[in-house]
Amino acid sequence: MQSEGVDKPERYSSGGQISGALGLAGVLAVALYGVVQPDAGYAPWFWALLLLVAVLVHVVLLRPAVVLHAGEVELRNLLSSWWVPYGRLTGVEVKQMTKLHVSGEKYVGAGFGRSRATIRRDGAIGAAPGEQPRDVEEKASLGHLVEAKLVRRMNGAKHAAAEAGPVRRTWAWPEVAAIAVLVVVTLVTALLS
Repeated sequence: MQSEGVDKPERYSSGGQISGALGLAGVLAVALYGVVQPDAGYAPWFWALLLLVAVLVHVVLLRPAVVLHAGEVELRNLLSSWWVPYGRLTGVEVKQMTKLHVSGEKYVGAGFGRSRATIRRDGAIGAAPGEQPRDVEEKASLGHLVEAKLVRRMNGAKHAAAEAGPVRRTWAWPEVAAIAVLVVVTLVTALLS
């Protein structure tokens, strides 16, 4: 793969990008209509609700992904992320969701996966992840190729002498705070109007 060994993070997500962009464009169009047509009658709570919808579109459709960093993989979910060092991985599955196995624990990322039909088609190609001839790479799905890349990085980290760091979880505090504040603002302004 072209970017193998590059320190730049690689982001992969299944769908959602086009829907998310269309959702944000729709929210922007409704907001612009309210600005251009002041007699449209938007209530104050509606503006807060519009911002809340924009944040939710971002959280549900645009944020989830699998991001491959130099020394670890990030499973970015709706409101939190799992950071798993490659050296800690004991198994990788990219099916409907991405699952990382670490010493009996399972970490799931909902931002990237393959459909059942794609999994069957990849199985018909006949190569195991991590051991792919060039012609298999050209026929395989992106999910299969990402799984193979994760397996290669996992195996490469096992041979490295450095100790892998711990698995950690981080919260998407800006998104959590924005949702909490906008829900409160929407409810308060709706009750006061």
